[in-house]
Amino acid sequence: NPLPVSLISFDAKKQDDVAVINWQTASEINNDYFIVQRSTNGIDVDDIGRIEGNGNSNILLSYSFIDDMPPFGNVYYRLKQVDYDGKSEIFFWKSLFFGHDIEISIYPNPNTNNVIYFESSNNSEAQIQIYSIGGKLMMEKNLTFASGKAALMHDLAKGYYLIKYFQNNEQIVQKLIIQ
Repeated sequence: NPLPVSLISFDAKKQDDVAVINWQTASEINNDYFIVQRSTNGIDVDDIGRIEGNGNSNILLSYSFIDDMPPFGNVYYRLKQVDYDGKSEIFFWKSLFFGHDIEISIYPNPNTNNVIYFESSNNSEAQIQIYSIGGKLMMEKNLTFASGKAALMHDLAKGYYLIKYFQNNEQIVQKLIIQ
């Protein structure tokens, strides 16, 4: 039996802050639709789009889907093809990385001198929240960056912490060690 869909290409590309998924078929037999699937860990899979198939075809057909809200980090995309009778075939993964628009450095880490320094690629205000490993909010402060740098005085006890850095609707979380 011939395969229901002869897929000749499948590609995912990052364009600005969106993922553009394109694929082509050389032929289709009883092709009802395609489902574009997304995962951030390669295990848990979400259906994010449905594109109607062309039923039966022996010509080159091109399809496209745009994921306009990809999550940060590694994102995996794959294609699932479904026949009119409900049978399906799953095609291989493609991965993309969506990073932050801002870069932040926090130092020294481990910290020993009661001052945490921040360097940011963005010269605006940022909100800093420091949490204990147990999840308790220990400190919250708004920082104003001058030439991409800011300093934060603290009296945190020795231990492990999480710093949440909020700027321009983005959040970055980093570990901090106080010695």
